[in-house]
Amino acid sequence: MKINKEKMKLGFATFVHSSLDQLEQSWTWGMGLACGIYQGLKYNGDPKKGILTGVIVTGTIAATNGLMNVFTHRNKIFSE
Repeated sequence: MKINKEKMKLGFATFVHSSLDQLEQSWTWGMGLACGIYQGLKYNGDPKKGILTGVIVTGTIAATNGLMNVFTHRNKIFSE
């Protein structure tokens, strides 16, 4: 299978749009907030660690969704 620029652009666009769509979901932010509050309280009320954890969890969920959509649509993206 030969990969060219157009296929890479399509794969990247699929990843970006899927990730942004995931960030529009309220449960994604809720999960990040819940994890952030838990971590912040776990470390003697350190808000810095709580905020960092919330951002990391939210970004990880969005990136995972983007990768899963690229994998799901790989036949359309990388078809010859």
